[in-house]
Amino acid sequence: MKKIVTLDGYVYTIIYRQPTTMNTMVVYKIQKGKENPVYFLASSEMNEWLIKRCTFNQMKTHTAPQHYEGFFDSEFAAILMAKSVAMKTCITLQKYALEKAQEALTKAAEDIKKIEPTFSLKDIYDQYYDSQEKLRRAALKREKEAENK
Repeated sequence: MKKIVTLDGYVYTIIYRQPTTMNTMVVYKIQKGKENPVYFLASSEMNEWLIKRCTFNQMKTHTAPQHYEGFFDSEFAAILMAKSVAMKTCITLQKYALEKAQEALTKAAEDIKKIEPTFSLKDIYDQYYDSQEKLRRAALKREKEAENK
C-alpha cells in the first residue's frame, strides 16, 4: 500500500475504499513511529501533494475538514462507519427517487381523471393492443417472405 508522509513524520496509508453513490469514502491509517495508529475516514481521497507538504496538525485543522468524516481508534470502527455512510446515502437517494416517482404518478393519475370524460380508456387500450397485433403480423409476414427467398 502506498504510504504518504507528512512533514512531521506521520504516515498516511489508505487501507480501505468504500464507493458511495456520490464519491468514494477512504479510510486512512495514520501513524508515527511506534505510536498507536489512528484511523481517519475521509469523504474522498485526499491530495497526496498536500499531505506531503503539511504537518499532522495542519492536516487536521486546514486540509482535512473539507474531507472530514471522523477519527477512530480502530480500523474496524472506521470501515464500519464508511459502510454505514454509503448505505445511508444509497437509502436516502432511493427514498428521494421513490417520493419523486410517487409524486409523478399521483399527478399523472390526477391529469387522467381531469381529461377522462373526453375519451374512453377502453378505446385507447384497444387501439394500443390492435397496433401491437398489427406489428406482430407484419413481423411474421416479413419472416415468411425472408424464408421464401
